[in-house]
Amino acid sequence: MAGSARQDAFELSGDDLALVAELQKPGLKDSTILTLDSVLTLMRLFKAEAACALGSLPMLIGLNVARGPVYLLTWLSFCVFAACAVYAWFDGNVVLGAATFFVLQLVVAVVLEVKIRHLHRRLDFEESRRGFTVLQQSLKERFKREHAP
Repeated sequence: MAGSARQDAFELSGDDLALVAELQKPGLKDSTILTLDSVLTLMRLFKAEAACALGSLPMLIGLNVARGPVYLLTWLSFCVFAACAVYAWFDGNVVLGAATFFVLQLVVAVVLEVKIRHLHRRLDFEESRRGFTVLQQSLKERFKREHAP
């Protein structure tokens, strides 16, 4: 038996075959009831999850409001640390320390501006505008043909 695969045979008795033969496919009424029951169950699940999500909403808003100042202070602390490190490294050169602080702020401002512009381009709905323009032109042409003398 080492090289051959073992298969278990499953046989139905005559009574089992008779029961299977008597089964009928669900009719339209049964299918509709099952579908409506599934939809109702899904709606109940959605309602429960929505209630849970709405209960968490005030805490989520509060945490998001608190997150902004924390991120700002963390970034400013890092910039001050980097500026102080440059100041100490170059034997008290205040100009290089201030320049380091300024360059870090400038780099972040440029990166944010590039990201915002990229996001604005994605929100322009260029394809929808083109489609709307084509639709508008085709409607104008159709109107001219129908109302031409």
